[in-house]
Amino acid sequence: MAGRIILSLCCLLCAGAFFLNGCLCRIRSSPVAFWTGGEQALKNTIKDAAGYNREMGMAFRWYGLGWLLDAIGAAYSPTMGLAVMAALCTLGLFLLWRRYRQLLSKYS
Repeated sequence: MAGRIILSLCCLLCAGAFFLNGCLCRIRSSPVAFWTGGEQALKNTIKDAAGYNREMGMAFRWYGLGWLLDAIGAAYSPTMGLAVMAALCTLGLFLLWRRYRQLLSKYS
């Protein structure tokens, strides 16, 4: 029982971080980078920072929704929660990075 709770709390913390990042993207005036330290390079690259931040925030919120669903699944089955967590950390992060690259080319 403790494993289910701990795994669910870890997933909820990840979901909260990505939801918060997604919401904060909408109110920032400068473009949000995927990796830390890339903000200065994006200022010169991105033409429409508001549109870029809106779509990037939506991508972060979708990724956070995946973590939220994983937290719910982990509460029922830790094995399923770990499997989905592995998928989110590999495939999910790759899809988020790919969306970032698409938005970067769209708003450059």
